[in-house]
Amino acid sequence: MVIITDNDTPFASQRIHDFCGEHQINLKYTSVWHPHTNGQAEAANKNILNILKKRLDGAKACWLEELPGVLWAYNTTPFEVTQESPFFLSFEMDVVIPVELEHLSPRIEAAANFKSEALQMWMVKMMIHGGLTWIS
Repeated sequence: MVIITDNDTPFASQRIHDFCGEHQINLKYTSVWHPHTNGQAEAANKNILNILKKRLDGAKACWLEELPGVLWAYNTTPFEVTQESPFFLSFEMDVVIPVELEHLSPRIEAAANFKSEALQMWMVKMMIHGGLTWIS
């Protein structure tokens, strides 16, 4: 696996280098304005803006209230090419909708029995996902 990211503080730490070394992850750095790696972020931003425009239907002053729903829809909808959602591709797990949390679906009960090592791996993935990251 390769992670390409900018040289931001979370990715420059010794902890991340140790983690990547232990899990055979090749960590590569790029400049912040590198066109090749920024292409995916720009494409995602373009899609999110298009969804926002459709949802607002002329009421542009309300974009901030609509943004969380648009981001949820974007991150949880499978793409035609990959047949997976961006959330699944990032975290290797399906999205948990609030109804499942409230009524403890079988999937949530199973997730509660995660081994601590699997949970730690998931938390590191969450931490890594926070910056400008391209995983291939």
